[in-house]
Amino acid sequence: MKTYKLEKWIWSHNDFEEMGWHDCPIYALKFDDKVSLDLDYIFKWNEPEVEGMPYTFWISPATLIFENVTLFKINFIMDFVNGLEIYEISKSTLDHSIEWIIETQQGTITIHSDSFQQIIRRKPTYQFNQYIPEEERGKEHFSNIPEKDYSESKVLVQKREAEFKQYVLAVKRSYLKKKMKNLNPESIDTKEFLLTKRNLNEKIEQLNKELNGTHFEKH
Repeated sequence: MKTYKLEKWIWSHNDFEEMGWHDCPIYALKFDDKVSLDLDYIFKWNEPEVEGMPYTFWISPATLIFENVTLFKINFIMDFVNGLEIYEISKSTLDHSIEWIIETQQGTITIHSDSFQQIIRRKPTYQFNQYIPEEERGKEHFSNIPEKDYSESKVLVQKREAEFKQYVLAVKRSYLKKKMKNLNPESIDTKEFLLTKRNLNEKIEQLNKELNGTHFEKH
């Protein structure tokens, strides 16, 4: 399994230029004297290993906390609630504060606050979607304490290993499909071409069976 080296557990407004929230889903929101957002923070998009395969991601559950808030405004228009996904967060300096605008696909959240902290609650994990499954986020919403010593259950480790093996098979199948596509009957003997094509088809079909019903069935 792959690993990701986490630079630090707690980020702040001083790190704003290094950070990016594009496509990060928000799944909980709390506001009092602070505004806290629970989100899945995407540290890295991984380019597909083979053309046609999906991106993979390094993601952590995180809590973004704006402190000493003097203005909080939400402007959403939606027919139904199907989660909030951040497009970007922008920053503007005002006379007596800083304005943060969180643009989502559904509308905007405007916050006036001098500072924020983003708590990384668990180490980044390798994901095949742009979000973390609910059971991997933890039950502690709006926490400002990282779970540095958290270790995954045996069941979750086995599930992750099985999914990664499926991903490896899907990558192998993509390579074979690419090889099949590039097979040129004019460059080799007809018999050799037919045998090679049949062999590739058999391997691809076997992988189709192994990946049937998995996340990678159609990739």
